[in-house]
Amino acid sequence: MTLEARQATVANRGQTDGSGAVGTVEAMRALRSFTVRPRLPEELAPLERFEPVEAEMTMTLDGEVVATGAGAACLGDPLRALAWLAETARELGDPLRAGQVVLSGALGPMRPVGTGAEVVADITGLGTVRAHFV
Repeated sequence: MTLEARQATVANRGQTDGSGAVGTVEAMRALRSFTVRPRLPEELAPLERFEPVEAEMTMTLDGEVVATGAGAACLGDPLRALAWLAETARELGDPLRAGQVVLSGALGPMRPVGTGAEVVADITGLGTVRAHFV
């Protein structure tokens, strides 16, 4: 999969409980400026063959390993994180809709990137995603 992201500034508007919940939803809304080459049907990993909680990830920034992570670190299970996102978005009056790209959570910490940076993440069971920031 190839992803091209344009940098975005996100404010944690409305955050009152210190959990980052509202800020996280705002960040996901801000990521509307990216393009993704969708996977072909034969490239998809259905949940019957892929267990998100068991995923391992290695991320590089311009060729240097900057993060590693595991699916279990995402609220204990990425599917639990997805359920939280769907419920929170609905409560905020902006429910998830069919066809939307959904980001279920991070497998590792975020790292700052600049124009021209290339980030590559390898996730067991899914493959590799590459992002070039323009």
